[in-house]
Amino acid sequence: MAQGRVFYARYAGDFIVGTQLMDLETRGAYSLVIDLLNDRDRPIPDDPKFMSRFLNITQQRWRKIRSVLIREGKIYIDAQGCITNPRFERELARRRVRTICANCCFARSALKIWSKQNRSVA
Repeated sequence: MAQGRVFYARYAGDFIVGTQLMDLETRGAYSLVIDLLNDRDRPIPDDPKFMSRFLNITQQRWRKIRSVLIREGKIYIDAQGCITNPRFERELARRRVRTICANCCFARSALKIWSKQNRSVA
């Protein structure tokens, strides 16, 4: 598990509507893929052996579920050969922007404090 990643926005209504026509096994696998993406905070290697172990199903079954999820647009394989999800990628980009902004604010505040301390010393 990734350190510090204990929460992510889970859009329950969107998930329910978007998976209504899936069988329970595919829906459960998709839910766990979303959880794994967010727990790791990065795309998942497209490794059937790992995914089948993680989901506790056969590699053959994972390949069938994977093809359904890709066909339905729920997941895709990125340029690095990893499994990802469109919403996960959007949320990841937002988190990175927020982190950069927070770091900039912190740096500005630290610089102001440092400047005040150095003026009082001189």
